[in-house]
Amino acid sequence: MISVDKTFYEEEMGLSLGPLRTKNEIVDITIPKPTIEINPDMQLTEIGSILHVVENQIVVKINTTGEYKILDTGTILVLEDREVLGEIFETIGPVTHPMYVIRVNDINKEKVIKDSKVFCVDELSKFIFTREISEHKGCDASNAFDEEVNEEVLR
Repeated sequence: MISVDKTFYEEEMGLSLGPLRTKNEIVDITIPKPTIEINPDMQLTEIGSILHVVENQIVVKINTTGEYKILDTGTILVLEDREVLGEIFETIGPVTHPMYVIRVNDINKEKVIKDSKVFCVDELSKFIFTREISEHKGCDASNAFDEEVNEEVLR
């Protein structure tokens, strides 16, 4: 294994050995975990399982297609024991097989592991219909800063 003097590169050379970032990227976002208690009488529906845990992000693979509807941003997802994972931050992947990304500052690495079942709380769930998404023009292209394009570009 090669040893790298991180101090030399970061302090003296002004280089970062961390992940690549764009010029205007916001890195340190405080993402509070929702402080809601999921009561035993609240109905849960299994929606999928944890696919990856990367830094402060949990990627959830859903066990149905998104052909008709998907959960919307802001929907709270929980583990089988009703511990809150967090809110859906964004939906990624193809519309027919989407994945949900949850961003939180603190992840319980003992419980939040690959293949753990993930649930939505029925009465707190918000849905978006796939047809509505399909009617909007979208773009994966980037602007000058390698970031999402402006809404005006899509009109």
